[in-house]
Amino acid sequence: MASGDQAVSLRRLKKEYQKLSKSPPAGVAVSLPSDTDMYVWEALLNGPDDSVYKGGVFKARVCVPVNYPVKPPEVHFVAPFPYHLNVSQSSGQVCLGLLGVDKWEPSYMGMEHILQALVAILIRPEPSSAMDHELLNNYHNFSYRYSVEAQKSASNAAKTFKK
Repeated sequence: MASGDQAVSLRRLKKEYQKLSKSPPAGVAVSLPSDTDMYVWEALLNGPDDSVYKGGVFKARVCVPVNYPVKPPEVHFVAPFPYHLNVSQSSGQVCLGLLGVDKWEPSYMGMEHILQALVAILIRPEPSSAMDHELLNNYHNFSYRYSVEAQKSASNAAKTFKK
């Protein structure tokens, strides 16, 4: 990547971070783990009141490629992960439809869209973008069990990441 392209990426990330640190989506707090690296963001997400994750607090790490916004970031939850069909239970990687190569629109999508999508999947999972097919099966066929496990994960995460 040319240094000019990286400068554009950094400028956009700084602008997005300033905006989101002043006015984040509801239930979200953003931070940079390092003052010298704009390419790794962290977000604390409160489990939405209208979800099985109510009362939970989850930490997500957003790893931004140097050619952002042309390429979308990767998103992982930090352990303990939510029990969620869009989250790998081994790595915490999140599968969001909007982060797909064919769905990402760099001209108008950004970090705010990603954070809003994370909150949205806590309310309503995206079965078409399931990361864990066992959880997808539980979601469709054993919804009570799925809800109980999701609530347990929220309770466990709240103990770890409570603000």
